[in-house]
Amino acid sequence: MKRAKFLIVCMVVFAGFSMLFAIEPQATKTTKLATRMVEKTGADITLTDSQKTVLKKAAELFFQKRGMAALRTGNESSEQKKNAEVIYKATLDSLLTPEQKKQLEAKRAERQRGNMNK
Repeated sequence: MKRAKFLIVCMVVFAGFSMLFAIEPQATKTTKLATRMVEKTGADITLTDSQKTVLKKAAELFFQKRGMAALRTGNESSEQKKNAEVIYKATLDSLLTPEQKKQLEAKRAERQRGNMNK
């Protein structure tokens, strides 16, 4: 009887921890990553609300495509990852004004100089 109670308690504790540390759904993870990506870009340059919305959708698509590419193997995977990056960068480029593009390039150059000095 004690053994049965012990097993039941162990199963309940295990089930509780399993739910507590459940793997986050891919859609939620993609949205969080996309939000961080937009926030990082927004920290470098000032984005309008409409730019943020479009950029977030593009970033979500980027992470979805990268996730699907991870399921593939070899050249096919790397080609899909590059394609996802090209599409995201093209969307970003078409969204930004010339002034914003200059600001973003200056921030990227500044970061690269900082990384070279380390």
